[in-house]
Amino acid sequence: MSGREKEAERVQARRTDGMEYSLIRSSRRTLALYILPDGRVEARAPRRLPLREIERFLAEKRDWIRAGQEKAAARRAEQEALRPAVGGTLPLEGREYPVAAGAAFGFDGNRFFFPPEGWPAVREALTAFYRERTERLLRARLDRYADRAGVRPVSVRVGSAVRRWGSCSGRGGLRFSWMLAAAGEREADYVMVHELCHLREHNHSPAFWRLVEELLPDYRERRAMLRRTERRVAALTRSDE
Repeated sequence: MSGREKEAERVQARRTDGMEYSLIRSSRRTLALYILPDGRVEARAPRRLPLREIERFLAEKRDWIRAGQEKAAARRAEQEALRPAVGGTLPLEGREYPVAAGAAFGFDGNRFFFPPEGWPAVREALTAFYRERTERLLRARLDRYADRAGVRPVSVRVGSAVRRWGSCSGRGGLRFSWMLAAAGEREADYVMVHELCHLREHNHSPAFWRLVEELLPDYRERRAMLRRTERRVAALTRSDE
């Protein structure tokens, strides 16, 4: 057996006291529990930790596990309810627009249209639509904040990121998520300012946040609004069907 194979994690499906869980043994030194997005329980343990200690720990954490599974189920239900479909709505620049049936994907300024195939068949077209609107948004608003911050990015791009709204490279390039057009103006401006400030402060130090606050005194409120938008657009970024 090679060293890599020897160090590879060993996964076991187990059951204890009516609870199903996955046991993953590896070279880690501590025992930890995780509730996965689908509600499954995962125990990560050192290779030599006795099974009885693992299952005793699971029993002690039963209430925590149950609460975590309930939260995971609630998140899944929320995302399913928000998944784009005819009769529902889609966010765009801080507003909700109805989704109606149509021959092909489109947006007429008042409604989105979905073809009979529905979601996820329209995912690619919808992503392209948001990307174009995000590019338009950046052209219209980014420069004014760059001037106020006294910075100039070497490049500005719209990428496919779904876990972050924006990023700043060490070379001074800015990249924004295609999802930005779903956010309202105040939230989108916060994302732009956040990344522009990284051109001067490449960290999240107090100096960085002072700079953000100089440009947007209410940035904390805008950031909280953005968190809510993140939950709203979660259904657009899920890869599972």
